[in-house]
Amino acid sequence: MANYTRNTLTGSLAPVNNELEKIEQSLKDKLDRAPSTGQTNQLKASLDANSNRILNLPAPSTPNEPARLKDVQEANGSSIFPPQDGLVGNYLSTDGTTPFWSGAVATALDTKLTDLTTLGIMSSTRVYPVGAVVPTSGYAIAGDGGKGDWRRTALTGQIANRTPINLGDGLFNDSNGNQWELVSKSILLQAVGGKSDGATDDSNAIDAGIFWGDKTGGKLVFGFGVTLTGRIDIDNLTVDISGLSMDFSILKLVDNADNHVVFLSGQTSIKLSNLTIDQNRANQTAGHGVRLGGTNRTRFDNLRIINVNSYGIGVQGGSNYKPKWTNIEIENCGSDGIDIKDYNNNNDVIVIDNATFKNVSTINTNDVAIDVRGGINATNITVTTETGSSSRGVRFRQGGSQGRAGFGVINGFVFKGHGADTTIAIDLDSESKNFVISNIDCTDCAIVINQTANSTGGVISNITATGLTNNGMNLGGADMIINNVNMTNAAGSSRLVDVLPTATNNQINNFLFDETTASTQAVRIQAGALNTSLSNGSLRGGVVGDSGTGTVQTNVRAI
Repeated sequence: MANYTRNTLTGSLAPVNNELEKIEQSLKDKLDRAPSTGQTNQLKASLDANSNRILNLPAPSTPNEPARLKDVQEANGSSIFPPQDGLVGNYLSTDGTTPFWSGAVATALDTKLTDLTTLGIMSSTRVYPVGAVVPTSGYAIAGDGGKGDWRRTALTGQIANRTPINLGDGLFNDSNGNQWELVSKSILLQAVGGKSDGATDDSNAIDAGIFWGDKTGGKLVFGFGVTLTGRIDIDNLTVDISGLSMDFSILKLVDNADNHVVFLSGQTSIKLSNLTIDQNRANQTAGHGVRLGGTNRTRFDNLRIINVNSYGIGVQGGSNYKPKWTNIEIENCGSDGIDIKDYNNNNDVIVIDNATFKNVSTINTNDVAIDVRGGINATNITVTTETGSSSRGVRFRQGGSQGRAGFGVINGFVFKGHGADTTIAIDLDSESKNFVISNIDCTDCAIVINQTANSTGGVISNITATGLTNNGMNLGGADMIINNVNMTNAAGSSRLVDVLPTATNNQINNFLFDETTASTQAVRIQAGALNTSLSNGSLRGGVVGDSGTGTVQTNVRAI
């Protein structure tokens, strides 16, 4: 405030001068925020701030200066900072309201942040603020694989000391009854109490991990070793389950469960990868590796299924949409490697790429590597059999109560038989139709193509087959077109092609049949067969025996 300087007025203005003198004195008596010479800087009465605050006070430097709230707190030991004793190496954090030392636990466990475990936090009496996130280095002990990031929720008053296994989720209750939630993006099973030690039944831990994954979108990982489990039921969930690799992570069914390892239903969406599933067949009387009973977007990748009583993968019920399976290995199955049923007649085409099968159908010897009802699109399929195992590679089934007749595409099919009369590479059942099969390489089996009556409308191309022990192709259906065939019999075997009495309008084009036996017939066309066409072919040994009607041979010659 600027100083007031009074001017003395002349003339007959004495009363005015008196009033100005009073004003001057009054101003000098007021408290001045910017005092100058002659103006007071002292309060002589109480000051009313009218509920307003006095701001920007400095820290007091003498005992007679005003103190701020934090100055008072520090002076009497009630600082806004939490206690610091014994917390060397911890760091100050806040939930936006209350400051706290992140990593601090009960006195008995108060060491370093890296020493924290999930069970240690759970058993601690320390009260963490809501929203505090504490990383752990293990579940029970540091380095046991169970590390995770846990966040204190606002839920209180819970049963104390409840583990994720107790709660069936990625949750635990601490000793104060406060609940914590797992906020990691990916966890090993050990983070929710699993062992994967090949001795402990980890079923409950797996359930907890699955429900956590569905709720959060996190990935559940099976680590190194064998994880024992009962049947895993996944109903109408969206989950991502992985191992480290097919060689390192094994999910094995407990003894005497007599059930499937994984059961999918209720339009579950699942990604299952980098894992071996062992159904432990020697100790079971029933069950599949994976059973589908209604799914949406199953993604199997780098998945090995072994030692199964029945089906490796069984599509057994419900409606199954957008399945895509890549890099699949199935070995030692009692029945089909993959069995596809289509009860609702609306399964999407099942896409399979790069699948290998070894020793399937070891109990039911007429079963197959892939049994197809409804649609399939399969590429790079390899089937290997040994004595006492699989009789068939791929079978397109007839329609009926279990779904539509099989149809679809197979491109790239390798079948390695063991010389038995029962081994069949491709089996085309009654009513199968609308299939395209190409690039077949078959060795040491009985029959490459077995087509029964009422199978219609297929195209098969690019067949190479050696060591055949029965009729290389049995054709009993209609409207089949077979192109580009090179087939050789094994010594002492039968003919290469047998056209059955039920066959109608079948074509074989561009072929070389090498009949190595003394048989006089490389091709037999039986009485009743109608309109068989053979074109652009060569016979090395043997002849065409034709008892059919309407047979046409064009440019077929012996060499």
